[in-house]
Amino acid sequence: MDGRIGLFTLSALIMTLSTVTLKWLHGRVNGFGNPMKPESRPGDIKRKNGL
Repeated sequence: MDGRIGLFTLSALIMTLSTVTLKWLHGRVNGFGNPMKPESRPGDIKRKNGL
């Protein structure tokens, strides 16, 4: 029975670390929820007469 408790605890710890790591990685790639608008758009080059 002790082996099952240890296995469950280790499994929960690994899942927690995986979740935290994936949330951090998602934040690094996609931003951490800052509602920043893009500064340029594809049509801006034509509207602003080039670069």
